Amino acid sequence: MVTFPEAIAGYVRMRAEFPEVAPEVATAMGKKYSDTVKSNLRRLEHGVGTRTPSAPGGFPATMTGTLAASITDTVFPGDEYAMAVVAPHTIYANIQEEGGLIWANPGLGAKGKRPHTLHFITDGVDYFPRIVELPPRPYMALTTDQLVADGSLNRVAAETFISWVDEWMGTW
Repeated sequence: MVTFPEAIAGYVRMRAEFPEVAPEVATAMGKKYSDTVKSNLRRLEHGVGTRTPSAPGGFPATMTGTLAASITDTVFPGDEYAMAVVAPHTIYANIQEEGGLIWANPGLGAKGKRPHTLHFITDGVDYFPRIVELPPRPYMALTTDQLVADGSLNRVAAETFISWVDEWMGTW
């Protein structure tokens, strides 16, 4: 199996020899990555107001699909290289990935009656905590590990490159 550093080194050699194929390879790899992240985010589901079935350290469970829908892949082509950036674009994306504390804004609530609190409903019970700790659920990191371990990013890059070379050879 090719390691991640070996794959990067191969990609660097490839872009030096055939720089015009780099954007196509980056596009294919970015699409594979974003499609896999979205698929992984849809593994588990739970309804609004119910407890998540996802374990800390595993993929987060989907409630609305907003996190998966926010995943985009963008290709930045260059003269000698190309780069695909795959990233989520929701306000809570990072806290899902890394975990952490969420706290209510300090100060008084509506009409000065009580301090601000968070509000959520779980199993029909209203909760009003001032601080909630979310465990990490590293969907981006786990997807990276998965795609490197199973070799699918390398395969997508190789298949795209071979397809490009076949097409290029047909123009001779």
